[in-house]
Amino acid sequence: MPEAPENKKHENEPIERPSRASRGRSGWRRWQDRWQWLAGRLYDWWHPPSEHRGQGYGYGGSRPSRPVRAWRRLQSWLKHSPLGQGYRTLGTKFLNWWYPASQQRGGDHYGYGGEPRSRPVRVWRRLQSWLKHSLLGRGYRTLYIRFLNWWYPPSKPRGEGHYGYGDTDRSRPLRAWLRFRRWFKSSALGRGYRFLSAKFLNWWYPVSEPREGEYYGYGDTDRSRPSRAWQRSRHWLKKSALGRGYRFVFAKFLNWWYPPPDQRSGGYYGYGAEPRSRPVRAWHRFKRRLGKSAVGRLYRTLATKFLNWWYPPPDAPGSRPRNRLTHTAHRLDRWFRRTWLGGKLAWVLDDIALLYEGFRTQFYEFVHESDFRYWLGRWQTSAWGAILVASVVAGHHYGWPRLEKYQEDHYTRQAEQLLAEGDANRAMIRCRQVFTLNASNAVATRVFADANDGYGWSAALYWRQRALLLDPGVTNQIALASTAVRLEPFPFPTATKVLGDIAPAFQKTPAYQRAAGALALKFSQVQKAEQAFQEAYKLDTNNPVNRMSLAVIHLRSKDQKTIADSRTTLELLMNNGQVGLLATRSLIAESMDRGDFKRAQQLSLQLLKNARSTFSDRILHLVILKASHSTNYAAFLHETEESARDSAARAGALATWMNGSGQAGQALDWLKHLPPEFTRQGLLPIATADAYASLGQWQEMEAYLQKRQWPGLESIRFAMMALAETRQSGALQDSIAWQSAVQFAANSPDALNTLAKLAATWGWPERAQDVLWSAAERYPDQGWPLTSLSDLYAGQGNTAGMRRVAKAALDKNPKDKLACNNYAMLSLLLDTDTSQANKYAAELYAAEPQDPIFASTYALALYKQGRAKEGVKVFRDLPAEQLKHPAMAAYYGILLAAAGDAVAAKPYLDQSAKALVLPEEKALVERAKGRK
Repeated sequence: MPEAPENKKHENEPIERPSRASRGRSGWRRWQDRWQWLAGRLYDWWHPPSEHRGQGYGYGGSRPSRPVRAWRRLQSWLKHSPLGQGYRTLGTKFLNWWYPASQQRGGDHYGYGGEPRSRPVRVWRRLQSWLKHSLLGRGYRTLYIRFLNWWYPPSKPRGEGHYGYGDTDRSRPLRAWLRFRRWFKSSALGRGYRFLSAKFLNWWYPVSEPREGEYYGYGDTDRSRPSRAWQRSRHWLKKSALGRGYRFVFAKFLNWWYPPPDQRSGGYYGYGAEPRSRPVRAWHRFKRRLGKSAVGRLYRTLATKFLNWWYPPPDAPGSRPRNRLTHTAHRLDRWFRRTWLGGKLAWVLDDIALLYEGFRTQFYEFVHESDFRYWLGRWQTSAWGAILVASVVAGHHYGWPRLEKYQEDHYTRQAEQLLAEGDANRAMIRCRQVFTLNASNAVATRVFADANDGYGWSAALYWRQRALLLDPGVTNQIALASTAVRLEPFPFPTATKVLGDIAPAFQKTPAYQRAAGALALKFSQVQKAEQAFQEAYKLDTNNPVNRMSLAVIHLRSKDQKTIADSRTTLELLMNNGQVGLLATRSLIAESMDRGDFKRAQQLSLQLLKNARSTFSDRILHLVILKASHSTNYAAFLHETEESARDSAARAGALATWMNGSGQAGQALDWLKHLPPEFTRQGLLPIATADAYASLGQWQEMEAYLQKRQWPGLESIRFAMMALAETRQSGALQDSIAWQSAVQFAANSPDALNTLAKLAATWGWPERAQDVLWSAAERYPDQGWPLTSLSDLYAGQGNTAGMRRVAKAALDKNPKDKLACNNYAMLSLLLDTDTSQANKYAAELYAAEPQDPIFASTYALALYKQGRAKEGVKVFRDLPAEQLKHPAMAAYYGILLAAAGDAVAAKPYLDQSAKALVLPEEKALVERAKGRK
């Protein structure tokens, strides 16, 4: 058995603990001794002493670890177990069958080299032997030999002195080619070619003139006539006045450029002094002057001190100096080798040191080799380096844009595919990656707009406008109009203008008719919308979207038969994969409007069975059950609560609905029973605070909001804290919480939009206005702040505020005709800046006289100037259908009354209450009615 290490003790010996004498040493040394003692004991347990071997005297005996010993015992047991013996028996039988005994070879072979062959190899050899001796094999060899004898005919025997050495068989094509060459060489054409070739060569290389003296012409070469002419021209130029002048000037320049070297002092005699050019001399003089100056002396002093510090004196005399980094590395190496782990890994450190020294020696030898230095100094090396640099620059200049273009196209295709598959989130991520490469990619902009439109976000309108700007096609025009109808406020100027700009040739498309129908519905023109949807259905009867749109609008009909037919159509479309969910939801809404909650409940249950139904459909079912006072409401609510426990988004949507439906207390109780970590995710913190607000528990709400932060929603948290403070104090006052909310939301346009909506909902119009104006200043490229301000001022009837918004929009984009029109009309209503307003109104009307909005503004300008009859004429030039709109009818009635036609003005003025919201407009109507 090998001896135990010196720093370890045998298991049976008493444990040696640190003696009292060691207490005088430092605490670190005592802890190091204890660690080494513990490590030794651990090593002895992990590597127990090996058992004595036989007569081998233990040489080479290793100390395997306990897991290795266990694995070897398991191997030994498995080897001698019935399972191991059976495995070896079956393996031996299989090998004996797979490699049967080779047949004994005859003769004097003795079987040397006979390898056992497997059964598949034997079968293949037998097949080869049978095929070789079969009729097919013999016929193949016969035909092959005949073909070779014909392809390589016997060569003719050579003379007696030739023994046929080196004769090769030539194929028939080669023989034919050689015969043709011999015939051509002996023919008149070949002799003429050789004759002309010799004549040309004798002329092209004339005989050289013999040289004089003892030169025997050795090494003379024939020179062609162009070479002789070039040499004669050089010789003439060299002896001409121009050549002599060039050499004279060049010698003068060299004598000036390389002046004689200075005389060196002492016994040097100037041997080996190389001439230096004037720039080199100037550089050397500058270096000497700089070296003798105060800056040079200071530099040498600092450099010397740094070198003395960087290369301290060596420890032993005669040893190589080392820098401080090397010293530090050696100290760390010596310290690490003294530790227990360093002692175990000493051989690794030695190998690393040897490898480093070998690599360092080889590197220095390679760098200092003359061949390497010669290779570095060759012009070819510099040329290849320049080519390499030029290739890198050219690749970056020409290849990188192409790579970015390929990546941009690849991401664009992926975004289109993901959106087609219904994965809008990943499609938007791909679009953002495309925008980092090319912000003006039209396809990615369209896909991003489609994704935003699918979610119903207000940003979709901006992206639709950008997509139309990048790709002004009919498809993008119709898409912009469809989005504007859904997202724009009255009077839907963008949708009206875009649909009006589409050429009549492209209006006979289903997409255009659907957009026109949706716009007509917004203007409450049901008949016109029905006509548009009917036209879309006629153009594409197979499109289920057209059928569904027509059926939905027919549900508003007063004819019961039409309603029944529409209901039947929607029921047939319920199983359609494209519009089935929309059709079912339309039927549910229609049933709830009729008060048929039983039918609505049945349809809702059928909708929930659809695999594509969403959590909002479950909430819709809850609405139906609550409205019908169903006994299943409590059970389904409990089931919905259980299904929402695994998703923060679902839980937030359910809690928000419960707060809005008068069940805030139940929602708060349910939220409190959820895990605390879960209630911090998504919109659940907002739903919890909203529940406190619905119950009026303002102190509890404030305490909840002060507990922890809401990452990403800090602006909403501080806004709700401001709400709690205001409700408790009972008065709106300056709030630090509200200021903090505005500061947190300042860097995000979405956060500012949300904050403004909250302020408007809570009855804080001044705060909402401040937030929106701040957003308009911070993000001038986005139009939603001004749109929201316009809606807010319109709801308040604040004409001055609306004029301010129109002025800001006009300053941002002077070419915006709608902003120019709004500014002109509001200025006329307020009697402010009327001259500029009249000018804008006249210019807009002159550019587009058939636009009803521009026409009404121009008519108002004429009315303010006392030219009411001219304004009436402007209205009469418009289609009669447009005059029936309440807003247009009100202004038409005002001008008719001012023109003295009170009877004709009465029916139009009666419709004013449905459209006019501004106090100035109402005052104009009242004045017009008073003129009757």
